Amino acid sequence: MAEEERIMGFVKVEDLPDGSTWASGMRVAPEFRRLGVASSLMEHAISSEAARSDEMRLIVEDSNTPPSLNLVSKLGFRKVSGFEFHRGNPLLGETEDVEIERGAHS
Repeated sequence: MAEEERIMGFVKVEDLPDGSTWASGMRVAPEFRRLGVASSLMEHAISSEAARSDEMRLIVEDSNTPPSLNLVSKLGFRKVSGFEFHRGNPLLGETEDVEIERGAHS
């Protein structure tokens, strides 16, 4: 999505081998946040994928901002699983100060 040749945001959608669709990433430029860009991008992604798939999946971290969590709920996504992100490399002995983020799979 662009305005006057400036990128406002994007959504990346992929088809999975099981026939479902994966919304694997979405970003909105800071100056265009809270203006409906994310909603427009996701609504377009959902409607364009509807003919090819009955199911779309995405991941939202529990720590994500309330507007992001509210957006996916408003669009009809529901939490079906949880997971944790772990950062660090245990093979290199980097086990201290490993950051853990809780997230939701929708």
